[in-house]
Amino acid sequence: PEARGGHVSLTHPEAYRICKALIELEDTVPDFREPDGLRLGFSPLTTRFVDVWDAFDSIRRIIDEELYLTVSSSRSAVT
Repeated sequence: PEARGGHVSLTHPEAYRICKALIELEDTVPDFREPDGLRLGFSPLTTRFVDVWDAFDSIRRIIDEELYLTVSSSRSAVT
């Protein structure tokens, strides 16, 4: 992971599907960055430690349980 300017960026070969799974299954809205980047932005004024923890726990669960395989791999113009 890379932390810079209020966001954290991760890379994963299935980043697009992980982003879609976060949106569809966890009500978390990340950014997808070509070719394999997933980015979470945090507001320093309103984000609590537990919010960051919950976001990364969701990502861990989606990857460990391969929940990203349950969402379509077709790409839309916006994620």
